[in-house]
Amino acid sequence: MTPRLFFAILFFFSGVAALIYEILWFRYFNLLFGNVVYATALVLGGFFAGLAIGNHYIGKYVDQRQSVLSFYAFLEIGIAAAAFPAPFLLDWLKSLPFSSSTTTGLFTLAILSVCTILPSAILMGGTLPALGREIATKTRDAVAFSGGRLYAINTFGAAIGAFLTGAFLPLYIGVWNTYILAIFINCTVAVLVFFWLQKSTSSTLISAVNSQGLQSQNKPNYYYSDNTYSLVFVLSFFSGLLTLALQVIWTRMFALVFHNSVFSFTTIVVTFLLGLAIGTFFAAKLINEVEWVQNNPWKLVTWTLSLAGLLISLSGPLFILLTGLEREPHGDVTAWPLLWAASTTTIVTALPIIVAGMILPLLWHLYAPKLLTGGEGSNVGRRLGRVVAINLLGSIIGALMSGFLLIPLVGLWQSLFFIALSYALLSIFVIFWTSREGFSEGNHFTFSHRVISWAVAIFLLTGAFLIPKSLGSLQLLRDGEKLAYHKEGKSASVAVVKQKNNHLKLKVNNTYGLGGSAGEIQERRMGHLPLLLHGDPKAVAFIGVATGITLSAVNLTNIGEKIQRVLAIELLPEVLEAANIFKKYTGDVLSDTRLEVRIGDGRHILSTSDEYFDVITLDLVTPWHANAGSLYTREFYSEVRNRLMPKGVFSQWLPLYQLGPEEFKIIANTFQKVFPHVQVWRGSSNPRYPMLALIGSNAKIDLEKNILGKTHDVTSKYTKDPYLVDLPSMFLLYAGDQDSLHGLVKNAPINSDNYPLIEYLAPISHISKQQFLGDTLIQFFDDLLAESKTRKSQYYDASLAGNLLLQANWEKRKKNYQKRTEFLDRARLLLPNSGYLHKLVIGL
Repeated sequence: MTPRLFFAILFFFSGVAALIYEILWFRYFNLLFGNVVYATALVLGGFFAGLAIGNHYIGKYVDQRQSVLSFYAFLEIGIAAAAFPAPFLLDWLKSLPFSSSTTTGLFTLAILSVCTILPSAILMGGTLPALGREIATKTRDAVAFSGGRLYAINTFGAAIGAFLTGAFLPLYIGVWNTYILAIFINCTVAVLVFFWLQKSTSSTLISAVNSQGLQSQNKPNYYYSDNTYSLVFVLSFFSGLLTLALQVIWTRMFALVFHNSVFSFTTIVVTFLLGLAIGTFFAAKLINEVEWVQNNPWKLVTWTLSLAGLLISLSGPLFILLTGLEREPHGDVTAWPLLWAASTTTIVTALPIIVAGMILPLLWHLYAPKLLTGGEGSNVGRRLGRVVAINLLGSIIGALMSGFLLIPLVGLWQSLFFIALSYALLSIFVIFWTSREGFSEGNHFTFSHRVISWAVAIFLLTGAFLIPKSLGSLQLLRDGEKLAYHKEGKSASVAVVKQKNNHLKLKVNNTYGLGGSAGEIQERRMGHLPLLLHGDPKAVAFIGVATGITLSAVNLTNIGEKIQRVLAIELLPEVLEAANIFKKYTGDVLSDTRLEVRIGDGRHILSTSDEYFDVITLDLVTPWHANAGSLYTREFYSEVRNRLMPKGVFSQWLPLYQLGPEEFKIIANTFQKVFPHVQVWRGSSNPRYPMLALIGSNAKIDLEKNILGKTHDVTSKYTKDPYLVDLPSMFLLYAGDQDSLHGLVKNAPINSDNYPLIEYLAPISHISKQQFLGDTLIQFFDDLLAESKTRKSQYYDASLAGNLLLQANWEKRKKNYQKRTEFLDRARLLLPNSGYLHKLVIGL
């Protein structure tokens, strides 16, 4: 094996490890801060800042050494040693007396958390200039070629690391073991380097390099001044800024149609990294083999910038053309939606990012300062490190600017055009700057060259003013629908749509619904039922506000009037604004004086709170959404239980239509491992969109008492809940307790922060139509009832009648009306006092 191939393989695996660290750090940060935006900003900021520091200072250091292979090996060992304690330190930070809900506490936690990952990131940053200098000096390749090729190989490795971590490893070996795998990779790379050093002859690796020879090979044949090097740094900075801003914008764009799971996020990241790698490798190849490129690098830079801008501007219309803003198709074959997502992402983003990825090697080729070409050092480390360091600093600002500033201010589509326009303007800026510097004839820009650059810029500037000012103008609306509200936020796009039947629907990212007025009774029941099961709630918490209809159980029901304190937690501030449009259906609950609303992650707010609650209700949370899996873990349930009063009740509503049977069993088994008393309640008798509540409590709930008593809804303004007007009808929703549940789920694995099974399994069930619906659902409830040890209780017959009602509705959906009538008659005989069943039978 040649030295070049050997070290290419090692640097590939070093890239794999780097992305494993980054993705898992994001997971740890998210658990610490409970905020995806903060976690993303801090990990990107700390990671890229460390890489920038390492590239700059270690790049300068390696130029002072004759051979840096042993130093490179120690860098890899140092990365592993510095990364190992980071998860423990981040977990320890949770115990510190700092609250991220205060500015001072948030700032302190942010600084301390970044410091946990900064050392390993700094050492990672030193690997490119170290290994690049070694290879460039031993092979005498041009710096841009050797550095560009190494950068491309490392980025290919990063793409594979992102793919493995995002799609497989945490599911099969756990988060911690995946982290240990990255540490193992770094250590193995170091050991192999030491082994190579011992086996290699001095003539192969340690021969001195004639610095003058290297200098002549990299010496430019065109004039440079210090101002020209400043231009290289400006381009490097803005290249990083625009590239990372583009990644954030594209990620938000694809969230409009992709289900927001770990797989869709991984698809975008991997495609982006592969495009950068291909672009970098291609540019390095051109620099090494094409004489015109060697002699006219500034011309190629301007062409590249203009072309990148043009292609980026076309990515938005191409995305709309390919997807129609429709959610990705379902399929009987699980792989099909994933292939659709991968192919769509590739078609839309590959060419623009490949072109954008060509800029960095061109800047390495251009940055050859005369001050550094003489003397004993080769200056390779500084040339590689300094340009990359400035590029990474721009990346930090670009990632933060796009998410926190650009998208909220001007909207998604105009942000995309703004990035495209910025590339074109950079091209014009280069022409102006280099012309002023008096370049040689070989780098003179022709009139046609200038005209084309200006034409691209003017085209993009015109497009920026013609496209819609907000995503609202491009919302996917059905026949008769109108847009009632729209706002772009830091994390998502939120809209309220008025349907042709005048019902309102709340949507996030164009395709995902958060409820609506059509389900008013059922949504309020989700908040009402847990209050009834407790019987005398004084302090309650709701995780998830959405339309506010579930929350309205505190002001539109008699039992809600007893409550003294209400805490409502909502992740997206734009959702709270949208909820005000639903006042007609919520009784303006957000203005209730007993209510406090906090913006943030429900798990994080509860775990850092010192309050205790009688009832905590978790609204429907899409299990296949990225990061939503943390609300289904053993750790979360333990934190919730710690916040309950001695007789407190926790209600978690599960969207069974978004879960497969195996995922439900995992959640239920995890739930019952934490709560000593568990009950299972249906949200309705709808077999197509079934919802189920797992009720956990510290004390056993007495079902023999008259739960409804005088607390049922007697208001005239709002429609009564047909299930909650009498006890027999209410118990139609009762499905079982921990004894009956235990026998069905006891062998299921546990979902935890270390083994996030739901986060990985639920998307697969969702896209392959393996949801908990129809006959599968009916059989489950029959099996649950068969496990019951209370066959002679008053609610056993009601639960059996509830199963029959579910079967009747399923037969109705299949248009088998005779069987539907038979099931309803059997249910009515079991429960003759149910007002709800009486109305159904009378209405036949």
